[in-house]
Amino acid sequence: MLFTLSQRLKRLGFDVDVYGIRFDPTECFPELTEGLQIRQSTEVFQSRAFRALPVLQAKGIANLLEARYDIIHAHNFPANIAALFASRKFGMPFVWQCNEPPRIIYEADEQRNFALSVSELALPGKVLALGGHVSERFTSKPYDRLAASAGSAITTLSGFTASWIKELYGRKALIAPPGVDMNVFNPDHRTDDIRSKHKAENAPFILSITRLWKAKNLRSALIAFKLVLKEFPSARYVIVGDGPERAALIDFARELNIFPNVEFLEDPPPSEIPRYYCAADLFMLPSIREPWGLSTLEAMASGTPVIVSNEGGFPEYVNHNVTGMLVDPRSPNEQAQAIVELLSNQGRLSEMGKEASKSAGKYTWEKMAATYADLYQSFIHSEGQMEGQ
Repeated sequence: MLFTLSQRLKRLGFDVDVYGIRFDPTECFPELTEGLQIRQSTEVFQSRAFRALPVLQAKGIANLLEARYDIIHAHNFPANIAALFASRKFGMPFVWQCNEPPRIIYEADEQRNFALSVSELALPGKVLALGGHVSERFTSKPYDRLAASAGSAITTLSGFTASWIKELYGRKALIAPPGVDMNVFNPDHRTDDIRSKHKAENAPFILSITRLWKAKNLRSALIAFKLVLKEFPSARYVIVGDGPERAALIDFARELNIFPNVEFLEDPPPSEIPRYYCAADLFMLPSIREPWGLSTLEAMASGTPVIVSNEGGFPEYVNHNVTGMLVDPRSPNEQAQAIVELLSNQGRLSEMGKEASKSAGKYTWEKMAATYADLYQSFIHSEGQMEGQ
């Protein structure tokens, strides 16, 4: 999202440089970084020891910045804290794009999940992990709140997250939903080799593409898929992505005895992702409180109906029973019923895919970039915060 938006801003005449903790050029389309100056923190700040000290990581980023910029666009946490430091140093305004508040320092569920994830570590590792987590919570929260109050504006992706931000920080957020590049994500890609690779030539093919962490709720999806296999024994479910839950999800799928029908695929080359969306019969993502779900929009653009949560940002752009189905993320039975219902009616599945692609085309990166361009100009030519914030 960050690089795509940066390229659209460049087309509007902005000079854009990108700073971050770390950058892996293999994880995005090469054309998205073309012409961008990208600077990352030193290896010290990228180290595992500093991951539990976001404030110090933010300081490391802030130290890289120079006084020559007109405005800082901080993308998520802890970039907002880095922007706070740089803004104080250079006196320049900053906009915080808060895709979602940092759950790990505010939500008890996330904190319990973290504690469970380290419970099996040996004592030295457990002490380090839990000590780092306590340090993260108690050092990051005050700086996060300070950055939220000091920013010239807060932006976000959906009405759902705007309400969340208002409740947590007491500030109004400008909604700027991301877009999809229909030149890249569309129904016209060749897919027979993808389906053949995953033994889905004549079998239903279900797909999830996401970061593998607890909030994505893929355990629920795996249970739902086990239920689907009762009706479609040859169905395949491919989960694309990596993250801290990967090993646990593989173990859980093994417990459910759904191998080899389920496959876990670490991130393929970016050029392959549009073809995977096209190859799938259905895209599934039962996330808990998903801020937006860019992969869902990309699947829709590719002509693939989606089965996603009936909470979070999804209901703002997924039209139930038209472009996909909205289901209870905590009910694998309901998810399975939706999958079986659509797979049992190929005519409806095809029509839903056409409507999904048409609907996704309404969301463009150009609209998002134009929103930010107007916002930047309002602060470059004036001082203070947005009216009403």
